[in-house]
Amino acid sequence: MFKVLLWLAIAIRLAVVLVAWTQVVPSWSGGGDSGAYIALAESLLSGAGYTYAGQPTAFRPPGYPLLLAGAMWVFGEFWPVAIRLLQFALGIHTAFIVGEVAARFWDSEVRRPAIILALWHPGLIYITTLIGTESFGAWAIAFFLGLALRGRIVSGALLGIATLFRQAAPVLCLPLLLTLKPWKKWVLAAGLAALIVLPWAVRNWYSLGSFTHSTYTNITLLAGILDPTGRTQPSKAPLMKHTLGWSIADYETNNPQMQFPGELDMTRSAMEKYREILVADPYLPVRVLPEKLGAFWLSLDMLGYSPLRALAVLYWYSLFGLVLAGFFIPSLRHRYFALVWLVTITLAHVPFCMNTRLRIPFADVVVIALAAGVAARFRWGRWLGSETLVPKRPS
Repeated sequence: MFKVLLWLAIAIRLAVVLVAWTQVVPSWSGGGDSGAYIALAESLLSGAGYTYAGQPTAFRPPGYPLLLAGAMWVFGEFWPVAIRLLQFALGIHTAFIVGEVAARFWDSEVRRPAIILALWHPGLIYITTLIGTESFGAWAIAFFLGLALRGRIVSGALLGIATLFRQAAPVLCLPLLLTLKPWKKWVLAAGLAALIVLPWAVRNWYSLGSFTHSTYTNITLLAGILDPTGRTQPSKAPLMKHTLGWSIADYETNNPQMQFPGELDMTRSAMEKYREILVADPYLPVRVLPEKLGAFWLSLDMLGYSPLRALAVLYWYSLFGLVLAGFFIPSLRHRYFALVWLVTITLAHVPFCMNTRLRIPFADVVVIALAAGVAARFRWGRWLGSETLVPKRPS
């Protein structure tokens, strides 16, 4: 049954990629940030550098736009197919990494159930077809997690790679403290991550005058109270544009007719507006927090769109329920590491926008690994490939 579920999941993932084919935004997608990444890739190919309409930018880390530019150069109009096939391969590898992570949390018999749960995870299937950083982020973060649980210093390299795809990745240095001991190993790993990100920070110093990882932070901080789930809904997007005086969607293009101040001025303006709003309404961040947490951990932002998304949310609820039970099972190893990981990524997102898509690369690989150990202890664990952990009836 394990092989049946394995190959069927792989076939479904491949079919979804082939159906999307050269569509930049598949029909089942709600949109996303694909246009911003494509604009950066086109600027790189045209010789304009890492810019929007010739204006240097550090809104987004460079990993994915560089990858897109390479795919466009090599594969031409079929670059979306090439990118999705690469994300398909990374998605399969991610599932097997999750199996190894689950074996670290429990034991080797949980490996197969974790692989199956990861391969059939609707969110991980969905991000395979996106032109966005989620697939690469999930792969790098899962790889980093697996190495961190082994106490490997080289995990810092994966953290650095993850940082070049996902802005929030550096916060994972905190749970790394629990696995890399003595502290010198942690310093070496963190230094390795910083070394990988260093060229990007130096570029920003010369291009923008700021030794920064991202100039997007203050703008997403403002969006965290004006557009809490970051879904740019019709009721929220005009509020952001009215407050800032410009639109992020209009800025992240290569339209030469659009005029904007430099990004450091933009981010300073966003911080000033944020402070003005908090002075006028200091409890606003508290009032929007339930909406954020509901979107991040309960996927409430996914409900009401389509039956398929509702089923994906139910799948997530089943995993999350198993995790809650798993923390009470004595055989769970690294429980404090897992708890610190989940709390850290939650707190790191709280000041900013929070939604399902932002959660998936950071939390879902851990949740699946934890849930697999509980699933393997039920009789239906056999259908996921586990045999020896299934409780036997007395003869």
